Amino acid sequence: CALPISGIFTCTTMAVRRFLQPARYGLANGVIAGSMQVGGFLGAVLAGWMTGLVGWRGMFLVFALPGFAWAVLFWRWFPEESSEATAVGDRAPVTTATWWSLACAWPLWCLSCQQFLRAGAQMFFGSWFATYLQEARGLDLTRAGLLNGIPIAAAALGPLAGGWASDRLLAKSGSRQVSRQFLASGCLLLCALLMFLGYRASLTGLSVGLIGVGAFFAAAAGPAAYTSTMDLGGTRL
Repeated sequence: CALPISGIFTCTTMAVRRFLQPARYGLANGVIAGSMQVGGFLGAVLAGWMTGLVGWRGMFLVFALPGFAWAVLFWRWFPEESSEATAVGDRAPVTTATWWSLACAWPLWCLSCQQFLRAGAQMFFGSWFATYLQEARGLDLTRAGLLNGIPIAAAALGPLAGGWASDRLLAKSGSRQVSRQFLASGCLLLCALLMFLGYRASLTGLSVGLIGVGAFFAAAAGPAAYTSTMDLGGTRL
């Protein structure tokens, strides 16, 4: 599953860079990240119903068919080279020194670490959060399942807001540091504070609400982080 996903990120990154201006990178990456969250949410909601109709093997097949159709459409639609890249030839060559500079790049290590930790934390809501609500908060399965959707839904809206805010900050300040680094760092700090407050809250509704807002800010940091990798890649994308 991870192998094709890595290819999807490569394709979306190249599509965003070739067809959009840097001032719109944030929202574009936000739409991509938000769409992934919406897909995960719908998959979780529909999986049980679909399994009851066609079995678990059939469920995987039904979910995979739109992906095959989109792959064919993308293959036919997406150009091999943009006219700008072909005419100007601005893409820097990739050499052994290029790979070595990437391996030694401290900003890239930092971005990779935050992505690893943030993705791992978000997986908690799709796997164990409902169980936590049942065992630690004493909820029944139905209510735990409903409340489990709050952080997931918030994480679907966060990238859209974060991408929009990143582009707006870039337009207002003209600073990539403000629109990328400061925005992402601020969102993650708010996320950590809200998660801690949610954990300490005694009221279950308040706890889930705080955790949901924290998930929103965690997801809002994503587009700025993705856009920062595009900034680092420069002409090598």
